[in-house]
Amino acid sequence: MNNKTIAIFSALPLEWLGGVERYTLNLSKIFSKQGYRVIVITSNLYKTGNKETKNGMNIYYLPCIKLLGGRFPVLLYGRLLSEIKLNLLQEKIDYILVNNRFYILSLFGVHFAYKNNIPVVLIEHASGHFTVNNWFFDTLGHFYEHMITSLIKKYCSVFCGVSLQCNKWLEHYNISAKDIFPNAVDVLEIENIKNNTNKNYRKEYNISNNEIIVCYTGRLIMEKGIQKLINAIELLNKNEKKYFLFIAGSGTMESYVKKNLNKNVIFLGQLNFEEIVALLKDSDIFCLPTDYAEGFPTSILEAVACECFCISTVKSGSQQLFPNENFGILLEKNTVEQLSNSIEYAANNEKYRNNAVLLAKEELIKNFTWGKTAEKIINLFENRS
Repeated sequence: MNNKTIAIFSALPLEWLGGVERYTLNLSKIFSKQGYRVIVITSNLYKTGNKETKNGMNIYYLPCIKLLGGRFPVLLYGRLLSEIKLNLLQEKIDYILVNNRFYILSLFGVHFAYKNNIPVVLIEHASGHFTVNNWFFDTLGHFYEHMITSLIKKYCSVFCGVSLQCNKWLEHYNISAKDIFPNAVDVLEIENIKNNTNKNYRKEYNISNNEIIVCYTGRLIMEKGIQKLINAIELLNKNEKKYFLFIAGSGTMESYVKKNLNKNVIFLGQLNFEEIVALLKDSDIFCLPTDYAEGFPTSILEAVACECFCISTVKSGSQQLFPNENFGILLEKNTVEQLSNSIEYAANNEKYRNNAVLLAKEELIKNFTWGKTAEKIINLFENRS
């Protein structure tokens, strides 16, 4: 046991359930198991109060305004933030982790660490510029990213990505990453859920073992390629209606998904973790045809842990887990045709698919568990202290 305190700054609250939020939540759990006090500092997107204690953690909610449907909370400076800052000082924080460069809350976090002489590491979760698929706003966003990164560099000198691709992206800002703190999963927890779930999607939707279940789990936004995936399944089913697509999640593309449902395209809405694992267990192929500059998606790691064959893109930042096509498919060109061809190839080559699943899971267990990631983080802090 130890009595040290780790604070994690994460702009979007844990309820957002994106990859960064799950990264924060799972690190918090493993640090707590190791005897550290954990504090999470986030935005008040869903809360009216400015502090709560949950699962033994103090969570602080900083005042903000919502932009881009809540995807980009903007921190509000003022009396309330000053009061919260005083409360944070009383927490006697030993180490600080800050997720992502491009939030004003992240700038607040590194500045707070700098002013109070607390060791801080910024964790990069992106492998390209933030995008909203609009040329004008993306250009403004690129300018903003460079500006805020230059400010963050004044107060933080240690950067680590969640993947090799993230570290390469940091070079774009003349930042040399110190290490990789990879995204991860709890394999034992997933195995336990798989072995004890009563949910059976094949039985529930009357899908035979000869038919192929493709699934997508995650936020339903255009950048994640959900429209391309639906079109790819429709293209495949023109010849042989043996492909079923299950979609789980919520987001701005939800209305589009609902308009394109049919017998072979099934929308499940937002699922809890146990339901996601059950869906992945019953699926043959997991697809994330993302055009978004991902860091290292949790959804892919969960799919590998559930022994799904994975198809994604090079933009997913998952090259460490899929170094070549023996492990899974990462598309260079993310088109409907390329996606449908890859799904069809994997579906029709069961031996290849099964071998890839085994190789990917072996790599996952070896390198991408929360215990290993937490150990790397603590070692870096202790070696700096």
